[in-house]
Amino acid sequence: MSVRFWTVAAASLLALPGGQAPAQEAKPAAAVTFERDVQPIFRKYCGKCHNAERPRGELDLMNFAGVTAGGASGQAAVAGKPEESPLYTFTAHIETPHMPPNAPKIPQKDIDVIRRWIEGGMGAKGGEDAAPSAASAAPSGGLVTARVSPRSTPITAIGVNPKSSIVAVSGQKQILLFDLAQNKLLGALAFPEGDVFVLRFSRDGSKL
Repeated sequence: MSVRFWTVAAASLLALPGGQAPAQEAKPAAAVTFERDVQPIFRKYCGKCHNAERPRGELDLMNFAGVTAGGASGQAAVAGKPEESPLYTFTAHIETPHMPPNAPKIPQKDIDVIRRWIEGGMGAKGGEDAAPSAASAAPSGGLVTARVSPRSTPITAIGVNPKSSIVAVSGQKQILLFDLAQNKLLGALAFPEGDVFVLRFSRDGSKL
């Protein structure tokens, strides 16, 4: 993997009609949340295969952290984009493999809940805790918000930039970039292929 990496771009991520009775204003629908609306659906239809003890495809759907961490095939859902989210497209039988496997499609009302949850930003308990969306990715440098893994993972590779204080560290389906001089996490590079075993910067420090 060759990724164009600019230190400046990485650091920018830190800047962290009359006479008629007025119609009653409709109340906005409550935001769909994982804990209240989506988790019961996953427990009912997905818990047999995608649980913490037996996460088929390394995907645990029984808790919020597991869902947002994704599985062996990459992200399970992309906040704000149900059409790019296997959790929705597989369950709605839009794409294969259809889920749950060897079983009828789950009720449409439950599929609609999953879709609205993803469209609304994938909140755990409310809108303020929505999962990072694709819009949070930096336009340059390829950096995205680092994902928090529900399980501890060993460090299998480290790369040190020879021209700066940037260090790359392996993570679960991602590469974490730290600035040691500022003692800060700059972001992550997605690596859906799986584990990372080698990290090396070019001599001029411009490529990882």
